[in-house]
Amino acid sequence: MFSRFPFFLEESEGRYRAIVDDQPDLVCRRAPDLTLIYINKAYCDAARRSADDLLGKRLFPFTLTSLSLETEAVYQQITLENPIIEFETKDVTSNGLNRWLQWYVRGHFSAHGELLEYNAIGRDITQLKRCEEQNRLYLQSVEYIVHERTHALQESNQKLAEQLMVSEKKAAFLSEQELWYRAVFNNIAELTLLFEQDEEGEADRIIEANIRACQVLQYNHDELVLMVSSDIITEKHNTKYQKSYVKQFTEDQIIRYQGIMMRKDGGEILVDISEQRFRMKEKSVVLMICRCMEEPKDL
Repeated sequence: MFSRFPFFLEESEGRYRAIVDDQPDLVCRRAPDLTLIYINKAYCDAARRSADDLLGKRLFPFTLTSLSLETEAVYQQITLENPIIEFETKDVTSNGLNRWLQWYVRGHFSAHGELLEYNAIGRDITQLKRCEEQNRLYLQSVEYIVHERTHALQESNQKLAEQLMVSEKKAAFLSEQELWYRAVFNNIAELTLLFEQDEEGEADRIIEANIRACQVLQYNHDELVLMVSSDIITEKHNTKYQKSYVKQFTEDQIIRYQGIMMRKDGGEILVDISEQRFRMKEKSVVLMICRCMEEPKDL
């Protein structure tokens, strides 16, 4: 029996290696000097290089060359007291598009506190970053519209009698701008909701929903804007949000996390959420952009 123990270990290691190699996430191990000692298939495919070309080398294929030293410095922040770190990298793919990866790195130490190796898992968050860029453009358009509308109303109050025609033209211009902002909001590719905050500073009443939100959640627009967050977010997820994320959520900061939403038919959808809090006309609101991790079968 003991003579077969090495065989069992080898067989078990082979199974685990096969599982890791089949993972869509990028997995690598590095020696203390940061040379690569293991990479899975997804890592090679994303780097468009063979394992032989990467192993044994001190390379960061998913980081712009100018930022390689910064990436090395991130690894050096890992200590026995702080063995896990999270960071993002940016590079340009072969077709000239930007790509972002989110990395979770853990340092493994001996019983004497000596660093043995680093284990890293990378996840492609390019789509999420693009959603955040859409979010940024959307917020810019909202701020522009609010500024223009306020300015127009001030002028209208001052010169209403003698400049009625001018005021009408400006109102038409602002109406056109508002239609443009609604078109931008409705054409965001991901499920997007705008919430009013309650007295606790948490997302509460839905005040706007885009077309994709109506499609995925199976409600029409008029139904959604009469609902509150608890109508579409599971109680379990809401409890997790309160404990883990709401304390991190300060104004103008973007936070990202996974959650579960409920459709009208009772079905649940796993979503990747990008959330930002900001002010609009002295009112605190929350913009939530959700990428479906499990696409509903009936859409």
